[in-house]
Amino acid sequence: MGAVFLALLFLRGVAGAEGKRILVVESYSQEYAWDKDYCDALREKLGGAHTLEFFELDTKTLPAEEHAKMGDRAWAKIEETKPDLVVLGDDAALKFLGPRLAKAEIPTVFLGINGNPRNSFEDHRLPANFTGVLERPIFKRFILLVGEMVKGAKDCLILFDTNITSEIVKEEVFGGREREQVGEITTDLRLLKTFDEWKVAVTEAGGKYDFIVTGLYQAVRDDKDQSVLVIGRLRRQINGTDVGEPETRAYQTQFEYTGGRVHVRTFKEVPYGQASQAHQTRLGAADPRPVVR
Repeated sequence: MGAVFLALLFLRGVAGAEGKRILVVESYSQEYAWDKDYCDALREKLGGAHTLEFFELDTKTLPAEEHAKMGDRAWAKIEETKPDLVVLGDDAALKFLGPRLAKAEIPTVFLGINGNPRNSFEDHRLPANFTGVLERPIFKRFILLVGEMVKGAKDCLILFDTNITSEIVKEEVFGGREREQVGEITTDLRLLKTFDEWKVAVTEAGGKYDFIVTGLYQAVRDDKDQSVLVIGRLRRQINGTDVGEPETRAYQTQFEYTGGRVHVRTFKEVPYGQASQAHQTRLGAADPRPVVR
């Protein structure tokens, strides 16, 4: 893992590098597989020789107006514990803590950054005490790949929540546009805040789109402004009841990106309910019947 390697390099530059205190600030929480995986890697590679602590900003679950407050709490934790190294996971952590860490000159390693990290600083330059690993989504290549799998596909809908990462991906990958021509596939990108908006978007997709890509969804809110796990609820709540298996086809694919190419590991048609709950890439293809009944 690149972030672990960079953390080790930074620690080598600290006098008496053994037994240092490392604070990991997560944009989300370890309820998400992404956070759990990189935190486990840090524990495995650094936990033996150093003391690791973790702080969860939980920006996928908390309302947006509370995010800055969580950043303040994380900074209070940094001031209290005085870590030798800070690891920032994902864009929100960099946004809320980057400038303060730069000013304090605390060695910092970031990971999972979708945007340009320089944009987090007033002078648009990466501070000398910062290094890290960028994350570059491959949505366009993935859309082309799915277009080859779903024969005759011409139209695609991508659904995102309105979290900071979704905004960044829209800007970085799609140039801030809501419609993009990707090869022969016309792609519409929609950032939706509420679960009701997601239900309407999916209901109206039938007959208009050949497949739907559910990208980032963890920050979708219900009518009480509480976070909902959209993927697990689409099938049973899209029409306000348990609708059983919708009249659609769905495909589950697992792929990896190595050597500059996308490699498909598996691709199979599965019941929509199973596909929607899979932790790998989820695809719902109309082909050509409505996405939901």
